[in-house]
Amino acid sequence: ANPGLPGRGVVALVDFGGGGTSITLADALSSFEPIATSRLTEFSGDQIDQALLAHVLDGIADADGVDPAGTAAVGSLTALRDECRRAKEALSEHTDADVTVELPGHRSTVRVTRAELDALMEAPLAAVLAELDDLLLRNRVSAADVSTVAAVGGGARIPLIAQRLSGHGQAPVVITP
Repeated sequence: ANPGLPGRGVVALVDFGGGGTSITLADALSSFEPIATSRLTEFSGDQIDQALLAHVLDGIADADGVDPAGTAAVGSLTALRDECRRAKEALSEHTDADVTVELPGHRSTVRVTRAELDALMEAPLAAVLAELDDLLLRNRVSAADVSTVAAVGGGARIPLIAQRLSGHGQAPVVITP
């Protein structure tokens, strides 16, 4: 399938994966031969899930004397983390999502919004954009030579990512399904 990549310039491929983010610069004139790659573990789907879990736990910490750090809650926290992952995925298409919280002695539903998720991702995503800039600089590629930024991976579906990539440079952003 043709994702709409140009036949000239440098393409910045940003792979937002579960375990980290990879940025690869590729030369479109040389059949997309890689120029350089950088890997960041500071921004990943798993870390977004963990940040959302911490956010939800902060919201219920004072309710009913809930102790999410207790050993009795370990299995429940795994299920809650899965709920947070589902909420993150839902927030790619909706403005809010419900997270069902079932901990020993506590059951509730917490509504999370896309704005809350965006706030949790803001600083780590800024680090990704800074790494993109550094990778360009280290490889003597000017921002004007970047013809396209292609975002792939599960995280590419998150609206904030497309917004920040689009606002960060002058190159068009292509997001693959």
